Amino acid sequence: MIIMDRPFHGGNLTVAASKYEVDRDRIIDFSANINPLGLSGSVRKALLESIDAALHYPDPYCEGLREEVAAHLGVENKNIIMGNGSCDLIYMIPRVLTPHEVLIPVPTFSEYEYAARINQARCRFLLLEAADGFSLKPESILGNLKDVQMIFICTPHNPTGTVVVKEDLLFLISQCEKKGVYVVVDEAFIDFVDDHDSLTMVREAVLRENLLVLRSLTKFFGVPGLRVGYLVGEKRLIEKISVIQPPWMVNVMGQIAAKEALNDHVYIEETRRYVVHERNYLFSEFKQIKGITTYPSSANFILSRLETGGINSTLLAEKLGNKGILVRDCATFRGLGTQFIRVAVRRREENMQLVSALRDVLGEESGEES
Repeated sequence: MIIMDRPFHGGNLTVAASKYEVDRDRIIDFSANINPLGLSGSVRKALLESIDAALHYPDPYCEGLREEVAAHLGVENKNIIMGNGSCDLIYMIPRVLTPHEVLIPVPTFSEYEYAARINQARCRFLLLEAADGFSLKPESILGNLKDVQMIFICTPHNPTGTVVVKEDLLFLISQCEKKGVYVVVDEAFIDFVDDHDSLTMVREAVLRENLLVLRSLTKFFGVPGLRVGYLVGEKRLIEKISVIQPPWMVNVMGQIAAKEALNDHVYIEETRRYVVHERNYLFSEFKQIKGITTYPSSANFILSRLETGGINSTLLAEKLGNKGILVRDCATFRGLGTQFIRVAVRRREENMQLVSALRDVLGEESGEES
């Protein structure tokens, strides 16, 4: 039984092209947080050379790809289950572990709530405050654990870009373990973070029976249309979840692209340098635009609050959409009102167009000349 509307997400270019009467190829999409460098050369080559692989079934349980991911992370393949994007796995977790009540710090990725509700779980929400930079405090979590069997935590957090301090996360996981509470940590954007290897919880997950870590390959490697994600956890927990997964969940092109991408170390390092450079550029430019407050981010996107009373996030998104620029109106995020927008980090020329368009729109609303 569907008990809430399906979550809304950015990146729907087909709808945007029709709505704003703009050619799909001319839209600059800041609403989806995808690697601005696009496909790596080696992934593109591998896909083009492997087109005939589509004539055959893919590896049903991604045995080869699991080996690649395990080597990449430094864990065993039995600690990993692959999915049709990490969203596929988000839905499987509450289905298998059957929590009666789930705690979700908000604002955050809306699929956690939807996945919990369609699996008959009640949802409790912990509001992260803008005044505190949307930081997650372990004591707030621990004070809200009564009757809770599962927590979803996103780091870097979406839509804020904040990273949960690892020591805080470890303390929280240990306390939850004592109380029999599962902790699901979504690290979909952690590959974009400079010190990601010291922050990730994957090596902790293989040792703890109450911890699961979600990862995505599609955002960092620029292949959202191929849908590849994975889940890391203790072997028995992973086996319990994998039992319900049908075969062939990751298509053959997704598996080929993911294997190639994990070994393209030049692309990986170039992406991290580029995203940091352009994120700093956007943050600096946004700080100079009157009418918005921008929050520091460790991911490949930034969150901004509109401070002018003349325009809200929905109207701003409409005005920018009419210019062929998509931003994420955050009004659909639980815990945020109509004052917030999220923008992805893109290439310099596109980032410059966004800055110019924002200045124009906000300048018009405040009566200033741009």
